[in-house]
Amino acid sequence: MNNIKQHLSRTSPLVIQHIQQLMHPFPEASPGINHFHVTPSTLSTRETQLFWKYHGFFQQEFVKAIIDSLPTNYNFISYDHLKNTVTVEVTP
Repeated sequence: MNNIKQHLSRTSPLVIQHIQQLMHPFPEASPGINHFHVTPSTLSTRETQLFWKYHGFFQQEFVKAIIDSLPTNYNFISYDHLKNTVTVEVTP
């Protein structure tokens, strides 16, 4: 049973990296609490579809990709998967 738990919590570094490549960079924001929608960086239909497929099927990887993509002065607070909104605190 312990092996199953460990397997379920693993994430795929390749999927995380690909999500980061497909994700639009976060905009500059003023200090304080900010909310952003996570969007694809391309207008390509195939890549946009893949982005949303990752969003739906690889939720842990999607959040990890968001966290790893944040600028250094952005502190992750939460991610609402249903609204596709990330909340961060921006420090000066």
